[in-house]
Amino acid sequence: MKDPFSRLVNEQKLDDHALRARLLEGARRGYAPLRKIFVQRPNTEASRSSVLADMVRSRQERALDALLLEGGDFIWAAGPLAKGSNLCHGTGGNGYAFLKLHRRTGDALWLDRAQAFAMTAVAQFQEARDAFGQGRYSLWTGDVGLAIYLWDCLSAEPRFPTIEVF
Repeated sequence: MKDPFSRLVNEQKLDDHALRARLLEGARRGYAPLRKIFVQRPNTEASRSSVLADMVRSRQERALDALLLEGGDFIWAAGPLAKGSNLCHGTGGNGYAFLKLHRRTGDALWLDRAQAFAMTAVAQFQEARDAFGQGRYSLWTGDVGLAIYLWDCLSAEPRFPTIEVF
């Protein structure tokens, strides 16, 4: 199997200010390249901790924001998931990343993207219901989770079930 990240390369290191400015510009045009270091670490790395964990521990807010913006662009570039509308590995679950970015940045672009994923999720829900003649009645893999995601898109409040709600 071909490595899906083989074409990604680490870019020249930028200072936090330059990196954030480049990522924000990329977000406005709809795409920012995801660097290989954000996705995987070499097997020879002494510490296998994630880049995100390193940023949180060292309180690198700008670097964390840059990573989150790149992740949002990565999800947008990949598009809605083919698996279905649900929260568990589905379009609704990925759409929550956009709602979280909207809350963190205040940028309406992320709410627009969350709502675009929501419309795709509705179409996926209808296709599945037509194909199987019934709905799916669970929070994570069914219509209940999708309904919560749709409500959160309307209210622009990312309240992912269990993490922020319970």
